[in-house]
Amino acid sequence: MELRPDDLPTAMVSGARIRGGERKAERDHERENRHRAASGLPSLEEERAAAAREEAHVRREREKSVASRNRRQRKNVQLAKR
Repeated sequence: MELRPDDLPTAMVSGARIRGGERKAERDHERENRHRAASGLPSLEEERAAAAREEAHVRREREKSVASRNRRQRKNVQLAKR
């Protein structure tokens, strides 16, 4: 008896679980976004974008702080040489 993919349960067919998992993940994502929209919350994409903007802002502030500290150190060294 030869088993063909049509005869096997979906989970046993090569690669079917991956495709099914991708579909489920997409469904869950869409469901979560609908739930958030109904609750008045930002979508998952908007939330990720806001987190990225905040991270970029923190990184810029940190870089400005380092640059400021470096300027102060150079200034102090120049004053000490006088």
